[in-house]
Amino acid sequence: MAALYALVPLVATICVSATAPSGPWDVFNLAPESKTVYARTIYGVTGTVETADNLANNTGSATLVGDGSYVTLDFGYEVGGIISLTVDNATTSSSLALSFTESALYISPLTSDDSAVQDAEMSYDGVLPLTAPLQTGLWTAPDYRLRGGFRFLTVVSTSDDPVTISNVSCAISFMPHWEDLRNYTGYFYTSDPESDDADFLTKIWYSGAYTVQTATIAADTGRVDPPLGSPGWYNNATAGIASPLIIDGAKRGRAVWLGDMDIAVPTQFVSTYDLLPAKNSIATIFSLMTAAGELAYSGPPLSEQGSDTYAAWTLIGTYNYYLYSGDLEFVEELWSNYTRAMEYLAAKVDEKGLLYVSETGDWGRLWMGGYNSEANAIYYQALLNSAQLSTWLNDTDLADAYYTNATKLKGEFNEVFWDDDVGMYRDNETSTLYPQDGNALAVLFNLTTSAEQAFRISDGLTQYWNEYGAVSPELPDNVAPFIGGFEVSAHFASGNDERALDLIRLEWGYMLTTNISVQSTFLEGYTSNGSLYYRSYDGYAYDPTFVSHSHGWSTGPTSALTFYVLGLTVTSPLGQTWSIAPHTSGLPSAQGGYSTTLGWFGVDWTSDTSRFNITISTPEETSGTVKLPITGTMYVDGVEVDEDASAPSGPWDAFNFAPPARTVYARYIRETGGNVAGATNLLSEGSAALSGDGSYVTLDFGFEVGGWVSLNFDAVSSDSSISLSFTESPLFISPYNSDDSSYPSANMYYDGVLHVPAPLDAGFWTQPRAQLRGGYRFLTIASTSDNAVSISNVSCEISFMTHVEDMRNYSGYFYASDPNYVDQNFLTRLWYSGAYTVQTAEQRQGWANNATLGVAGPIIVDGAKRDRAVWPGDMGIAVPTQFVSTNDLLPTRNALSTMFAAQNAETGALPESGPPLSQQGSDTYHGWTLIGTYNYFLYSGDYAWLEDTWGNYTKAVAYLTGKVQGNGLLNVTGLRDWGRKGQGGYNSEANAIYYKVLTNSVDLATWLNDTELAEAYATNASALKTTFNDAFWLEDDGMYRDNLTTTLTPQDANSLAIFFNLTETPEQVASISDGLTKNWGAYGSIAPELPDTVAPFIGGFELQAHFIAGNDARAMDLLRREWGYMLYTPISVQSTLLEGYTGNGSLYYRSYQGYNYDPSYISHAHGWSSGPTSALTFYVLGLQVTSPQGKTWSVAPHTSGLPCAEGGFETPLGWFGVNWTSKDGWFNITIETPERTSGSLRLPYPGSTTINGAEAYVDSSEVLQLAGGSHTVVVQLFQ
Repeated sequence: MAALYALVPLVATICVSATAPSGPWDVFNLAPESKTVYARTIYGVTGTVETADNLANNTGSATLVGDGSYVTLDFGYEVGGIISLTVDNATTSSSLALSFTESALYISPLTSDDSAVQDAEMSYDGVLPLTAPLQTGLWTAPDYRLRGGFRFLTVVSTSDDPVTISNVSCAISFMPHWEDLRNYTGYFYTSDPESDDADFLTKIWYSGAYTVQTATIAADTGRVDPPLGSPGWYNNATAGIASPLIIDGAKRGRAVWLGDMDIAVPTQFVSTYDLLPAKNSIATIFSLMTAAGELAYSGPPLSEQGSDTYAAWTLIGTYNYYLYSGDLEFVEELWSNYTRAMEYLAAKVDEKGLLYVSETGDWGRLWMGGYNSEANAIYYQALLNSAQLSTWLNDTDLADAYYTNATKLKGEFNEVFWDDDVGMYRDNETSTLYPQDGNALAVLFNLTTSAEQAFRISDGLTQYWNEYGAVSPELPDNVAPFIGGFEVSAHFASGNDERALDLIRLEWGYMLTTNISVQSTFLEGYTSNGSLYYRSYDGYAYDPTFVSHSHGWSTGPTSALTFYVLGLTVTSPLGQTWSIAPHTSGLPSAQGGYSTTLGWFGVDWTSDTSRFNITISTPEETSGTVKLPITGTMYVDGVEVDEDASAPSGPWDAFNFAPPARTVYARYIRETGGNVAGATNLLSEGSAALSGDGSYVTLDFGFEVGGWVSLNFDAVSSDSSISLSFTESPLFISPYNSDDSSYPSANMYYDGVLHVPAPLDAGFWTQPRAQLRGGYRFLTIASTSDNAVSISNVSCEISFMTHVEDMRNYSGYFYASDPNYVDQNFLTRLWYSGAYTVQTAEQRQGWANNATLGVAGPIIVDGAKRDRAVWPGDMGIAVPTQFVSTNDLLPTRNALSTMFAAQNAETGALPESGPPLSQQGSDTYHGWTLIGTYNYFLYSGDYAWLEDTWGNYTKAVAYLTGKVQGNGLLNVTGLRDWGRKGQGGYNSEANAIYYKVLTNSVDLATWLNDTELAEAYATNASALKTTFNDAFWLEDDGMYRDNLTTTLTPQDANSLAIFFNLTETPEQVASISDGLTKNWGAYGSIAPELPDTVAPFIGGFELQAHFIAGNDARAMDLLRREWGYMLYTPISVQSTLLEGYTGNGSLYYRSYQGYNYDPSYISHAHGWSSGPTSALTFYVLGLQVTSPQGKTWSVAPHTSGLPCAEGGFETPLGWFGVNWTSKDGWFNITIETPERTSGSLRLPYPGSTTINGAEAYVDSSEVLQLAGGSHTVVVQLFQ
């Protein structure tokens, strides 16, 4: 089994310039350096042409003497455009003609290869005459006679008089909107040991890229059709609604064909990222849509109708364009037409459940029509793509409908088309033909029902191979590289990687090297014996000159090499999410990548018999997965990791508050008012009717949710209207107002309601994206007119943690029974409540709620409802919660990067909060940013980020150090803090935070091998600790005072002094722990520095201080008082944790300190209140990491009067778990930690001890040193 591992970006690369990196691959880029090109060699001369060689590389002039004398110039590769030359000398009778060909087989002074129309005589196009009298000087071909594609140009004298010419050039006409044709945004490079040419695959990649470049044209240079007569060709037709366009072929047909684009556009994406032609071409086809919803088969001037397959390919192309570009505006503008086109196809699905093809135009194959497997495969992919587009556009009902139809179609497809005896899909119901297209697409589009099916198809397709490639049975005697490109991808998708490369070597190797083609771009097709009589019996009139030698639909290997050999694909628009799954395919190495507007995506891997190495670069604000091609011990950035990041399942899962789906529904009806019929129907699939202005229904989701409300309007009148109001606490349920989130208002009326005014449209309605509601439990829907309105299907689409697919997929867990509390599951429930609280605070959008929160998303904010901004102090609690529960540290990294990005370049000062607030002036929150940096690195081991940030970090430490006065204490001048009063001057809380910054900085500098800086930080920390105790310790009170003159002994500074090890004796610790209890009330610990207020943020630090002091029972008492109140009080959400409350348990938190006596403003899901979640793991389990990612660890259980506890967490190194029981004089503990780690176990009791069944010696400190692995320790307590 291959390993699948979820990653945040390993290398943060933001591309300012979209140019791919330079390297040895650049020599294979076929695009010319200049838009004016010259012949490289002289292919041949007939008659008398003096100094013909001068015309190569524009080194001089040549003279043609005599009627019929000619010279053939070889440009060396496919070019196209307008010919110019200089007539240096001529008589009044001198005349010339020009002829063009892609293949050397058709070099002629009398005619060009055919492009205007297929002609059995092979002479329709003729020549471009330069008639007498010739004027000396520069001559340029008329624009309408541009030649779209050729390699060979023949210049022939058509009179007896001599003519001297020079400066024969071609002005490139393709990619008219690009200045530098070589400025690729992607690259690919590998060595192919199975080919005679080791660079073969690299050459193939660049040939495909260049092929598509030559097929990118100005909209006014299409092929004129019908043709204007022979001889002649005309390329001045309008081919689309805007320039540039992507067409089928350079020489011909020079029109938009959307089927071709589904190979060509992925090629553009991975090479040039030139997606404007795709956009214009898609828009062109939609502009030709009929009233019935039928999309055109081709663009103008052909504008053909009559292809169900190409209609579906247009829809698939629209999906691809949006996936690659993220151009939401374009898709929204097209959406009504897009869905109408889907309806047109859906109407062709009959009682069989299959698409019945009535419009039989296709890529050239025979026997299209009826119930065809290829057409149904394409329609299936269109359904899946449409479901995904609908989801991205927040139309979940339509997405569900598309998914349902796709599921039905897949079942019928396999029932009707699969032939188990043959192991392939048949072409139609009764056929014995097993087509290349239908089978390749079935594998590629995942219509198969098993891996075995896909493998059998891959085997079966090889029966059509010969020395020139894969011959299509649905177009006998023809090799069709368009379908061959899908077959290549199908072999990769089925796991037959080397078979995929074998097909590339056969088919594309022939096209690239055969001397009957251009040896630079790829043929439209050819016959099974390698001749150019492609489709001769099927529309091409046995005219081998008509075939295109540069056809975008033949470039499948270019994207396949990137998507499969590199393994690099994007899975959401622009690559916001991505997937890497290399197919090594017998190759020793490969590298490459591409850019989107988000930045650079790159892969570089090497593989041999014993080792696989891969380096991945992706933009900072993205995330993705890596599926490794081999199994074995895995290291990420030098650190061994475990590939399974999910916590084990067990009874604890029942307490996980995270919803199983991103769409959630109300669980209860809380209340109704006025005239509401069928309210309880809203809990199922029925409707409720609200009649009369002011009638309302309040839905109870049962727990904290947040996001966008959607509902169906089932019955409305022209005057019907409604409003929505939201609240976390049931105290503020109202049809007239929501609880406040934007601003604290004394009348509690700031936010108001969300109006949905008349006239309402029957059908699906979704809350505007910018007006999402970040946190609520109760939703009130009120009628705001006298006219009745019926609604159903009321839901909330969750807006938090959008980067995580399964919000319940925790990487940690905790489970314990509390016999001393009314709810014995209280501690488990509380652990999960804290974890879910922090999940609700992982956001992409802020106030309004569409503000920018930081440099990248997702990002961790303070609260779900408000403030919805980064506050580093809050992160001092919230990030450890993330670590032990979800290990989702990307939001933390982005939040810290946001703070450092706003650092004052001169002073080093960091802001108090992130945007849009961007408040300044807090020395304590400045310190918390630095502590958060340490925590992030300790948990993640992200050396690359730390090294990038280190200069800013040390500058920020120096900023604080500059505030240390002669007395050795930090003098606080940035007064803002967590809400407490009395900050400023020589404050003990601020100095405790600064001390922790210094000790953390010692470790960080040491880990970065800066021992000199580490020693300096250690010296400063030691001096501060002594000064802190001398200045702040009150011996009579047994606590630290708030500043140098006060008698107030604050909760924050005293808790932090223990937590940060600022105390000097155990007696101090015990005294502080005792002293803190004097602030306790029935509802928790009241902060004397914020009178009459319970602050769970600070309470979380106090909780840990009691554990550290050894007062475990006291810690549990505080848990039950403070967090037991928050979790069970009916005035909150009973799922997430309050920002704070008053000493008597009311919601008037901070009313006199900034909150304007607005109890509705308080947040009921605030990450800073989740301290117990990490405390239960770190102390009750006793499990902590002591170096990055847990390379070293510590286990020191605090049994706390509990009979047992179990749990653990995951880091990239693997699983860390503890399971202990304490009963009847015995203590048993099982510890699991990753191999190649080490740590210590401090036993909670002395006694006779065994480790893994063997007697063990335990020193007087009751500490055992252990290596990583699984250990069971049993202690029989001394009596």
